[in-house]
Amino acid sequence: MNGGLFILHGLIATVEDRITPYVHKFIDYIICSLKMENCDSMGTRVAAGLISDLANSIQFDIMQWMDPITSCLQHILVDNSFDSEAKLVTIIAFGDVSLAAGPIEFMKYLPGTMECFTQASQLSLTVSNVPDDIQLLTKLRVALVEAYISILHALVPEDNTTPLTEDQEMTSEQFAL
Repeated sequence: MNGGLFILHGLIATVEDRITPYVHKFIDYIICSLKMENCDSMGTRVAAGLISDLANSIQFDIMQWMDPITSCLQHILVDNSFDSEAKLVTIIAFGDVSLAAGPIEFMKYLPGTMECFTQASQLSLTVSNVPDDIQLLTKLRVALVEAYISILHALVPEDNTTPLTEDQEMTSEQFAL
């Protein structure tokens, strides 16, 4: 199954937004891989990377699949059966998806995403003297900061003139690490 995911990566990277009319033919394949159905942890990492690729390629059109995508990405972050590398790629995917979705549309997914990021940031506070753990925690911190920055950018309307309405504004607790 992983081979097909690698082929999809090449296809998405090559044709970019021209892939949009065909996404419905393979999105279930990616979502299945995000759930680790019929693939290994490498497949899950590649699938999360494909979500980033798709978000960067098709931009707002990713909204058609946001519910299953964010559900799977959130599950990866909170489920201990997924390896740390898959979680890192997933955090990056959240940043890319938020930028593609835009400020109003991503608000629906913000609370769940922030909850997952909060849990991940708590892990990053764990003290360890094992070099591999230190390296992993450093990568986790960097991924979280980059994803937070992407989400912050996503929440600013493109025209910079229309602020979020009062019911869409975020509290500082939603962005607390």
